[in-house]
Amino acid sequence: MELIRQDDFEFMQKMSKAMIASAFFQVQGGTDSAQAVAQVVVKLMAGRELGIQPVAAMMGVNVIQGRVSLSAQLMLACAKRAGYSYEVHEADGWCRIEWMRGDKKLGEAGFTIEEAKAAGLVKPGGNWAKYPSDMLFWRAVSRGVRRFCPDATSGMAVYAPDELGVDIDPEDSQPTPPRGSKEEQAEVMRGKLIEAGVSKADADAEADKFTAPKGKKAKAKPEPLEITDDDLPSELQAKREPTDAELDAQFAKQDAVKTTANMWK
Repeated sequence: MELIRQDDFEFMQKMSKAMIASAFFQVQGGTDSAQAVAQVVVKLMAGRELGIQPVAAMMGVNVIQGRVSLSAQLMLACAKRAGYSYEVHEADGWCRIEWMRGDKKLGEAGFTIEEAKAAGLVKPGGNWAKYPSDMLFWRAVSRGVRRFCPDATSGMAVYAPDELGVDIDPEDSQPTPPRGSKEEQAEVMRGKLIEAGVSKADADAEADKFTAPKGKKAKAKPEPLEITDDDLPSELQAKREPTDAELDAQFAKQDAVKTTANMWK
């Protein structure tokens, strides 16, 4: 296997910075941090070991909990390049893939909706509820590649994202952060809970917890107090700015003193 040289690594870093700056890809580490660059470099390195080009690696490779996750398309591309072929057999509620190399049948690997339900994968509003056939296909592919095509991924065990606890839309293979404000997300949560059989009162309570401020509860602001000059301490009364009426009175007093002084000249 070709080793990564220092100049290759430096080139990967420059490439990673360009990909992040383009804002075309979602990066968990943000868009302006050393962590973001490091995450993209790792994705590119994983793609390189699997013979996947940089842009394809950015779109279809994810490292989750220290394990590599690939889109179903990339898994199949790696298998085909290594000389494997396959036939897909599927119907409502199941998917089975037959794996071959040349004329030799290696075996079958599949996944059923019953297995998904037993594993707690099928949830209201989740990808297993929205895209059951795609998710079954993805699981059947990952199971088959691990069992029958280990050399296609250089011996690296690859997984479907939901096998690692991450719900990724099979249409774009990218982790999608929650969209909308907390209030909008709470409405979605409320609907999913009710759809799952939770009572409306309990669903409302859970949604309210989601939008409640963290930490200490915010206290109501007290009403502003009406404060007069007499309420101020003497040291503050001396420092406060005089009113217009007080200034007029001072000027009048000064004029009276000046008039009296002129009379005695």
